[in-house]
Amino acid sequence: MAEDGETGFSRVQSGIPGLDDLIGGGIPKGNVVLISGPPGTGKSTFGLQFLMDGAEEGENGVYVSLGEERERIIRNVREFGWDIDEHIDEDRVEIMSPELYKYDTLLRDIKKVSRDMDADLFVLDSVTVLKSYFDDDFTIRRKIMDLKKLFESMELTTFMTAESAHTAHRNVIGVEEYVVDGVIEMYYDREEDQFQRYLAVKKLRGTEHSMSIYPISIGKGGITIDT
Repeated sequence: MAEDGETGFSRVQSGIPGLDDLIGGGIPKGNVVLISGPPGTGKSTFGLQFLMDGAEEGENGVYVSLGEERERIIRNVREFGWDIDEHIDEDRVEIMSPELYKYDTLLRDIKKVSRDMDADLFVLDSVTVLKSYFDDDFTIRRKIMDLKKLFESMELTTFMTAESAHTAHRNVIGVEEYVVDGVIEMYYDREEDQFQRYLAVKKLRGTEHSMSIYPISIGKGGITIDT
């Protein structure tokens, strides 16, 4: 974690090589940032990489998946070469797959696990599944705002993932984008005979950031930005 000399607040490393240089040195501590994009663009990998990097820096993190089982997530993380087993054993990282469609239980579990771990970082994957708990946009917005207030009250720097359309030009803005402090968009496009993944920072309160679109790569060590 680093302190921004100009603003006076702390920043948290994103864990994505090349990204912090584009956002003033890191994510403002306590911000809630949405990672939006279609399936296969690397949203879940982004969130896990954020936690793994944080654990290496001595920060504790919680990953809540509403779509995959805990053991499958852990197996996937091992494929990137990250030492998740050690981080779990040392209570640096916790992976949760809570029971679906019980919002109040979800909030209770988030509070308990985050407090027990003295967590600094949090990832919710995905808010799109959470939206399916409720019937109308007003309720969805209110519940997401409740979550944001919870994260802020616990001083958690948070990433939430959300599904969107396949390209930046056809991205569908959901109610969650109006609630969060920042939006990082991930998408892919076809270039000749292959697809290329891209990333752009659409907004990030409390910092100046690049508005350019950057190609990204996903390999053994996770995501890197090709600046």
